[in-house]
Amino acid sequence: MNDVNQRCVSPANGTLSPDLRVNYEFGLVLGVDEFRQEDLYFREKEYLHNRALHGYGTVFGLDVTLARPSGSADDVQVTVSRGMGIDQWGRPVVVRYDQCARLGAWLAAQERKQPGVVAGHLDPAGRLSVYVVASYDECPEALVPIPGQPCSSSEATQAPSRIRDAYNIELRWTPPAMPAWDAVRCFARLMAEVHFVAGLDPLDSDEPAIIQQVRELAGPDPCAGLIGSPPSGGFQLPLETGREALDRIFTVWATDVRPQIAPDLIDPSSGPGATLPEAGILLARLDVTLATPFDPSAPRISAFDPPVDDGCPYLLHTQLIQELLLLGGGEVVAAPPPPERPPAEFVTFNTVQDAAGTRLTAWFHTDQPVKLGPALTARRDLALPITFSASPRGGPFSFLWDLTPQHEILVDDELLEFAFDTDQISVGSDAVTLADVLATQPSVYLGYDGLNTIEAFYEVDLPPPAPQPGLTEEEVIKLILRIPPRPFVTITTLSVGEGLLELWFHLALEGEDEAFRVSQKLEDPNVFRQVLRVLAETNGPFGNSLANIRVTAVTMLQHNVFRVSLNLADWKKAKNSPYLRFLFTMDLPIQAVNGQDTVLSAFIQQHRASFVGNTGGKFLVAYARVAGGGQ
Repeated sequence: MNDVNQRCVSPANGTLSPDLRVNYEFGLVLGVDEFRQEDLYFREKEYLHNRALHGYGTVFGLDVTLARPSGSADDVQVTVSRGMGIDQWGRPVVVRYDQCARLGAWLAAQERKQPGVVAGHLDPAGRLSVYVVASYDECPEALVPIPGQPCSSSEATQAPSRIRDAYNIELRWTPPAMPAWDAVRCFARLMAEVHFVAGLDPLDSDEPAIIQQVRELAGPDPCAGLIGSPPSGGFQLPLETGREALDRIFTVWATDVRPQIAPDLIDPSSGPGATLPEAGILLARLDVTLATPFDPSAPRISAFDPPVDDGCPYLLHTQLIQELLLLGGGEVVAAPPPPERPPAEFVTFNTVQDAAGTRLTAWFHTDQPVKLGPALTARRDLALPITFSASPRGGPFSFLWDLTPQHEILVDDELLEFAFDTDQISVGSDAVTLADVLATQPSVYLGYDGLNTIEAFYEVDLPPPAPQPGLTEEEVIKLILRIPPRPFVTITTLSVGEGLLELWFHLALEGEDEAFRVSQKLEDPNVFRQVLRVLAETNGPFGNSLANIRVTAVTMLQHNVFRVSLNLADWKKAKNSPYLRFLFTMDLPIQAVNGQDTVLSAFIQQHRASFVGNTGGKFLVAYARVAGGGQ
C-alpha cells in the first residue's frame, strides 16, 4: 500500500485563472488545484472590486509621527499607527498594532549595502528626504508534515498550512508613482470648472475642449499634459443638453482614459518586461537634517520636521460620501429681510504717530464698550497679513482701542481689511458676545455678513513728517512729497544650469555714501533660511501657482553683493520656471560701516527709507526674470 503516500493529482490541468470557480458535482475529485482555484477566485474578485470601483489610499489610521527614541539624541524613531489602507493593486493593508523603526539605523544599513548612497541624497545644507510607503504582503506559516515520497521523513516534507495577510511598511528614497490618484484628482478639478448655461449657443459649448483635456489625463504623469487653464469663468455647457454632454465626457474617461492608467485594472501585475507596476501607497515624507561632520557609517540626525502628508492618497467611506452628497444638494437660504434702519458703521480708525511709534486707534460704535482679544490680524493691499497687538483705553472693556503693529511698519495710503469675529468680541460683559447681541436686536452694521463676521476697511493716513531743525526748504518739501521708492535689489543670472544668481542690494541713503550693507551673517544657513524665500511662478493646468525653491547656499562676493545657489531639484519640479519671486523678511541683517548691527525693519523706520517691493508687511518682494530659464 505504498500508494497511500502519493499526493492526489487534480483532474484539472492548466494555469489557475481568476475567472474560474469550481463547479462542484457528486463524484468530483477535489485536489490542491481546486482549492487554490476557489481561493484565487474570491480574492481576485475582492481586489478587482477595490481597485476598479473604489481606488486606493489610507482608509483610517496609518498616521506617521517622528520622535527622539529614549536614550538616543542622534536618532529618530518613525512610528506608523494602527489602521487600514488599500494599495494600488486593490489589496487591503491592515496594520493591527503600531509599527516603528529607527531612521538613523536605516540610513546606516543603506550605506552598508551601497556606500555613498546617503551622501548622494543630501543637499548642500545637509538635508534629505525619505518616504514612508505601505503595501500588501502575505506570509506562509504553520508548517505541517506533508505525505511525500516513500522513505522520506516528515521533517523533509513540511509545508506551511496557512497564509497570513500581512503588509510591507518601507522607507524609500523616492515616492511611489501613483498616476491613478493624480489622474482622478485632476479630472475632478477639471469637472469642477464646468458650468451649465441656459440658452448657450451650441457653437459656444466647451465640450470639445473638455474632452481633449480628459484625454490628456492618460499617461504616467497625468496632469503634466493638460492643455492649460480653463477660460475665464470656467468651461461652459448648454443647460438644455448638459446631461448628454456629460455622458459623452464620462464615456471618454471610462473607455479611453482609465484603461491607460497604471496599474492595469484587469491585471495589475502585468508590466513591461520584468518590471512590476507600483503597488505601494505613500503615507508621508520625512525631511531631516544630518549632523556635521557627516559620518557615513553612523549618520546622526540633528533636526527633523513634522512628517509631510501632501500628495498622500486617501479613501472616504461610503457613509461619509452619502452625507456629503445629501448636503451638497444645497439649501436655499432666504436673504435676510431689509433692515428697519440703514446699516451703521461698526468701527472707525485713525492713524497716530508719536514718540511711541505708529499705531491705529479703533473707535467701536456699539451701545456698550467691547472687549477684544490680545491680537488682531488684518490683510493688506497684496493680501499679506499684518498682526496688531490690541490694548484698550482704560479697563478691559472700552469703546477706544489702540492697535500697534507687531514687527512691521504701516505704509501711507496702504489699504487694510479687518474681519471681526462676532463670537470673539464681548460686549459689556464676558458672558455676552457681539453675536448674542446681533441675534437679539435688529441692529445691522456695514460689512456684516449676517453670520459671524463684520468686515471693516481703512486706508492708512500717515501725517506728514514734522520739519526737523537744520533741514533746508528743499529737504522739507521732499519729506512732505515723499520721495518715490528706490530699487532695493538687482538680481542677475550667473548660471542657469548651476542655479546661481547674484543679488546686489542698494542701501545707499539720499546724499550719502553707501554706509550700510547687508551683513555677512546672511551666509549662515540658519540665517538665510529665516530671512530669504524664493518662489517660482508656474503656469499649472488651472492657473498660476507658486512653487517653493529652496536656497542651498549664500556667499558674499563683495560689499552688498551676494551669490545665491538654488536647489536644482526644486527648480526642475517647477518646470525650470524663469519667473522667480524673492521674499526678504524684515529681519534681514543690516550692518553699518561702524559695525553696528540692525535689521531691515529698523533700518527702514530709522531712515524713512522707501523701497520698491515693500508692501509694509512681513516681506519685501523682488522679482527676477532668469535669462535662459524655462528650458
